[in-house]
Amino acid sequence: MAGIPRRGERCPGIPLARDGGRIGPLTRPVPLPPPQTWFTPVGKVLDDRDAKLRGMLQGAKDNTAELTALANEAEAELKAARAEAQARIAETKAATQKECDAKLAAAKSKVDGEVNTAIAQLEAEKASVMSNMDSQVTAMSDEILKRILPEGVKA
Repeated sequence: MAGIPRRGERCPGIPLARDGGRIGPLTRPVPLPPPQTWFTPVGKVLDDRDAKLRGMLQGAKDNTAELTALANEAEAELKAARAEAQARIAETKAATQKECDAKLAAAKSKVDGEVNTAIAQLEAEKASVMSNMDSQVTAMSDEILKRILPEGVKA
């Protein structure tokens, strides 16, 4: 095989150490920029990203205090709203109870008046019936006596 040299044979185009490492006309070293300039764009991107992440973390830490303050404020407002709602409920309940008591008293008064009127009417009817019954009993008694006793005898 012609392409692969044997050990100790010279490969065309590859300089040997004994030749001084020269490759024909390309004997000059290629000037390379310093290593720090190779990574500058990548380093800048990484530094920007790092600064952005640190800023976000700091913002999150700052937001934690702000969020805690907002949560405490919301809790205080909720507590005040609950107290106000309970006060309104108690006030409404008291007003409703007062209104119900007033309506109940009015209804009770009306019913008591009707009952008293009915009792008075019943008493009047009872008295009328009793007097009517007394007169009827007297009339019946006289009628029975007339039938039983002969004429001219008084009882």
